[in-house]
Amino acid sequence: MSAPTPAQMLAADPGGSVWVTANAGTGKTRVLADRVLRLLLAGADPEGILCLTFTKAAAAEMLLRIEQRLAGWVTADDGKLAAELEDLTGTPPDAATLSRARRLFARVLDLPLGLGIMTIHALCGALLRRFPLEAGVASHFETIDERTATELLREAQAEVLRDGRDAESPLGRALDLLAVTLADGGIAEALAEAVGERAPLLATRDAHGGTEELIRAVHGALDADLGVEPGELARRACADGEFDALGLLAAANILRGGSATDAERGQGIAAWLDLVPDDRVRNFEAYRLCFLTREGQGRKSLATKKIAGDPAIQALLHEQARLLRLRDRLCGLTVARRTAALLRVALAVIERYERLKARQAVLDYDDLIERTNALLAQPGKTDWVLFKLDARIDHLLVDEAQDTSPVQWKIILRLSEEFFAGAGARDVTRTLFVVGDEKQSIYSFQGADLANFQRVRALLRSRAAAGGVPVREAVLDRSFRSVPTVLAAVDAVFALPEARAGVLEREDVLRHEAQRIDLQGRVELWPLAVPAAADEPVPAWPLPDAPRTADEPERRVARTIVKTIREWLERGEILESTGKPIRPGDVMILLSRRGILQERLVRALKQAGVPAAGADRLALMDSLPVQDLMALGHAVLLPEDDLNLACLLKSPLLGLSEEDLFDLAFGRGATSLIDRLRGAALREPARYGVASDRFAAWLERADFMPPFEFFTWVL
Repeated sequence: MSAPTPAQMLAADPGGSVWVTANAGTGKTRVLADRVLRLLLAGADPEGILCLTFTKAAAAEMLLRIEQRLAGWVTADDGKLAAELEDLTGTPPDAATLSRARRLFARVLDLPLGLGIMTIHALCGALLRRFPLEAGVASHFETIDERTATELLREAQAEVLRDGRDAESPLGRALDLLAVTLADGGIAEALAEAVGERAPLLATRDAHGGTEELIRAVHGALDADLGVEPGELARRACADGEFDALGLLAAANILRGGSATDAERGQGIAAWLDLVPDDRVRNFEAYRLCFLTREGQGRKSLATKKIAGDPAIQALLHEQARLLRLRDRLCGLTVARRTAALLRVALAVIERYERLKARQAVLDYDDLIERTNALLAQPGKTDWVLFKLDARIDHLLVDEAQDTSPVQWKIILRLSEEFFAGAGARDVTRTLFVVGDEKQSIYSFQGADLANFQRVRALLRSRAAAGGVPVREAVLDRSFRSVPTVLAAVDAVFALPEARAGVLEREDVLRHEAQRIDLQGRVELWPLAVPAAADEPVPAWPLPDAPRTADEPERRVARTIVKTIREWLERGEILESTGKPIRPGDVMILLSRRGILQERLVRALKQAGVPAAGADRLALMDSLPVQDLMALGHAVLLPEDDLNLACLLKSPLLGLSEEDLFDLAFGRGATSLIDRLRGAALREPARYGVASDRFAAWLERADFMPPFEFFTWVL
């Protein structure tokens, strides 16, 4: 392994706390692993090291790297081991260090739970299992994944829907309103989002004293009357005495003497004034349009200049202002009613969801974070918990800090609260290592927030300054992935204020260095592909199976890329980094997102005969073979499902044609499709015998074979 760079070595120095800003491809994982190794070499207790990574895969990779290095130290000869330790620490090791390095692997293997390299959720699970009584959780709780949590959420939703079948109940009325308001699937999405934010939602409800009080507060904030329907506001607005009838009538008469537009408006106002209140309600929309646009904005002019100066026209302005106030009240009432309906249903679902989890003694990922935060914030219990933890955690390392959410940061800050408080009971210098980069933040992922990331950094600086234990700042900007030409292009783009905004702080400058300075690179900027003008008019009645002849930008980009690759291969273009002709395996096409361009590229590569691995990811459930196997699974479980069986019969698994299926299904009356197939196989074995026999064999096997073996046998 090559020696670390000076910046990497400085960041991995275990002598103090460090906040590292690391560009992509600068060896961040190596620095994390090197710091753990140097902590162990410096005599740190392996059980006192806690490294929080973002994913299980990252934790596994880091643990594998450390254990491989430690295992190599056991068998390496003295010269090789001394050289590797000098590369790692920057100083030649003495005999004691060599001996300690050889013993570290066995010491790590003897740890009951292994090195503390885990995700934040795994840490929370471990804390809750260690302090179940203090946290108020079942000691035998299990953590459920997102799929199981989704299944429980659906069960909770189903229970709420059953409870809401009474249309006169508050829950039933709320469901009716949401069913009208939200599009297909919108209710499920809204409820899932509400459950994901259940902690602040429940806290808000409890702060107001309950669901009804929260709904009342929502109506109050929006100046909306609780229990009033929008139609009632309209009826009130049309009642006698709610408007200046005499003034409006006078203004209408003035309007009739103006232009054609004025006369039309005046006629409309006068006609509405002559109606009885109930008829005014029915014609209120037409009357409203005399003063407001269809979008609900006030019309800029209510009369032409010829009559606009007449004092009677002022009544129109007063009426317009009244209607605008009514618009605002209607909007507020609409928002309040919809919010109340969503709150009522969402809180009911959350209560059922929590009940289901408690019944099964399970916690989801959000529960782990919430319960741990509660555990570390309980008066009278927190000190005991932190005392027990403080006696164990000496060195805390945080990976991907930019994607750590505020609630996760609360846990980290509580665990590291005493790191900068000065000397403790034990003669151990405790350290905090944080690595992150604002430019790589996904921001909203798992609730991460860039502003909070910057606040945490400032808080740690102030804590360190107050404790007299400064936190070093380190920057890793030397890329091991790319070449100088590409990195220079990136820096040039982000030198522009428009590109830098939202990615860097105003005073920061983006700068990348390349480790592989001798490698060549090239950046080409191609013209932006835009839709071409249609050469032929679109037919009024296009056939559903007519080929699409439009010159799509995605198709042109795909063809241009494939043409370029094809030319490289045909003329034997030399790859400067290797000095050999380019091979198909040397080319990688990166896209900002998967979609139509990816499909066009894969198709164009195949049509051009360019060997390609294809898409790197498949939407499994959208694949036709998978859908056919799903239909098979449904069919052997419930052969009486005629529609599903028809799909299976048409699939390559059974291979009936459209005509075969039509003759089989048409005019069968109440006879099921499976019975019709069995009868047809006896009458026309050449046509239906194979499909019937094959499906019968599947039915016989399905009851006695596990799914994996069954589908393997079928295929």
